[in-house]
Amino acid sequence: MKRLLMMGLLSATLGIPSAAEAVNFYDGVRALEGLYFLNYVSYYTADEVTDDKGDTALDGYGFKKVQEMVRFSYYAGRWCFHAFIPFGYKEVKFYGEDTWGLGDSNLGAGRFLPVKAVDIVPMLFVKFPTGRYDRDRKVNYGDHQYDIKPSIFLHKTLGPWTVDMALKYFYRLVNPVTHRAPHNEFYAEGLFGYEFWNFVKPGLSLNWMKSGDDKYFGEETGREAKTRESFSVGSDVYFRFNMVKLSFTYLYDAYAENTVRGHYAQMKTVYKF
Repeated sequence: MKRLLMMGLLSATLGIPSAAEAVNFYDGVRALEGLYFLNYVSYYTADEVTDDKGDTALDGYGFKKVQEMVRFSYYAGRWCFHAFIPFGYKEVKFYGEDTWGLGDSNLGAGRFLPVKAVDIVPMLFVKFPTGRYDRDRKVNYGDHQYDIKPSIFLHKTLGPWTVDMALKYFYRLVNPVTHRAPHNEFYAEGLFGYEFWNFVKPGLSLNWMKSGDDKYFGEETGREAKTRESFSVGSDVYFRFNMVKLSFTYLYDAYAENTVRGHYAQMKTVYKF
């Protein structure tokens, strides 16, 4: 019986992101005008699934996600525009299934506030259901539903110190196949760095996520789905070179409630045309 209940919980949570990509250095900076190409290569692995007390409910889950995400960003005055296109591979050994291909793409735009002391940019993103999806499979790379994602980013430089923060709210719409909407998600992310030399900067990265079942347009969430919460901690190291900028991120899910608990690693490359 416990195994059946756990399979129901996992089926309801497989569509959620395995790990939220934490804010990186200069994500909210008022960048120079022009077109930027960014590439994110990430890996997430988790063997544990937790219960509503944060204890291990299942060990040996065998979740793995490998992803490459291409991003194009254009900055013009106070405006910025972004497009994210992910590709990757996902598997869950618990189900004996895997999947690969195109993920769900995102488009977004933002406008910097007229504040000189700190860079603040509210943004609005929309996630489109472009990812690979099969209603007969438990493991899918796409979620087959739209998200509306208002966000706000902040950047502040104080001598060798920098602060990067982000608040994000994901309003998740109905999957037309299941006729259910995933839980909404709220993220609070922070990165606090110190530049030791003019080309390298390490920092402490913190990421908190909490989901909720509030819906404002009459959607229904999955009956078996439970609200989730996680807190991740790690570090980010930034390298500045003439042609490219590189960031390396590591996060560990220090606390996880009703979701997977694992390790996340990412390499980010930034190139300006």
